[in-house]
Amino acid sequence: GLGIPAEPLFRSKRQKKGERGSSSVQTARLSTKGNFRKTDRSHPANREITQQWDIHDDDFYEQMRGVEICPSRFAHRDTTDALGITEDIEALFEKIGLGYIFDLHCDCYADLTRQFLASARLYHPDEDNPVADKAMFSFIVNRQFHSMTIFQLCDVFGFGKGRQSCVPDFPEHNDFWTFIASGNFISREAKQARIRSPVLRYAVRVISSVIYGKTEPAAVTKDELALLFIGAGHLWPQGADITYVSGKDINIGAVIAEKLAYFKVSDTKRCGFGAVITQILRHCGVFLPPVDRVVDKKGMHQNFFDMRALISSHYLTGPWRGSIDKSAPHIYQFHDPQGREQFVKLPYTAITELTDPGAIIFLPPPASLCTRPATLKK
Repeated sequence: GLGIPAEPLFRSKRQKKGERGSSSVQTARLSTKGNFRKTDRSHPANREITQQWDIHDDDFYEQMRGVEICPSRFAHRDTTDALGITEDIEALFEKIGLGYIFDLHCDCYADLTRQFLASARLYHPDEDNPVADKAMFSFIVNRQFHSMTIFQLCDVFGFGKGRQSCVPDFPEHNDFWTFIASGNFISREAKQARIRSPVLRYAVRVISSVIYGKTEPAAVTKDELALLFIGAGHLWPQGADITYVSGKDINIGAVIAEKLAYFKVSDTKRCGFGAVITQILRHCGVFLPPVDRVVDKKGMHQNFFDMRALISSHYLTGPWRGSIDKSAPHIYQFHDPQGREQFVKLPYTAITELTDPGAIIFLPPPASLCTRPATLKK
């Protein structure tokens, strides 16, 4: 290995001195979302924080070599400016407590990312009451140990410093979903594309990419929907009667730390956390060599939710000619409550601004709708 096992820096209340997690390599390799438990202190992924790389880090690193490290996708300000939705997304993110993620732009480094994920550990002194202000996070890259408090991790991204270490259950998820999207909130069927508001739909794409490391548009999770409620629930008439946490209560740094620490025991084969990890490495002073930016043949960066990315995911249908024309209308595609495709030209701030319930239910009057372009040049 790259080091030798060391005496734990932090020890859980449940584990006594002299006890160690299982040294079975097979245990780590067989771990999946289905059978891994964060309360199982015998599992290698739950061992205490130490300053040296050990045999379990070797094992997890071998697993990470089979994971594709994908560039994180970020918000693209020129695109959102052209669509007239930038200010609303920024206000939404501020209300949720998402710090600087709208302007987060980092390259990713595949091997450093694999080292980071293999060695990342999260420590809560009281496992029965995990609160963000007591937690520690650590990782090892290039043989160097790094650790930080969760509040220090929040500073890396400008997140708020709430004490809630996870997104709490949101029992009203189906009611809120049916207000802002088409269909019921059913696992794997609650696609991002079903959200009607262009602001909420763009926002959840950024959240799923940056906060949850997703590499492709996917089903909206309960946690992602709960974050949208924190940011826009005040515009939902029923929301006034719901008591739920605010963006000041939830610690997004703790949410990310848990995703990073336990990625190695998931069954995910593609990782979109590369840029988030790069930002942490940069903050910790890790040397990052220059890399070539990934640019497509039309000169646009592939790791942004730019016009081309939005067209390829059927958020927009056009027009697009290889560059952003802020004066030209862009045709937004969505589904009405009956599941029928509808089209409206953006920018159209009168119906997209998050100022009243109509903006998040997003049912433009028939006179505002347009038809699908007869020809599209992508």
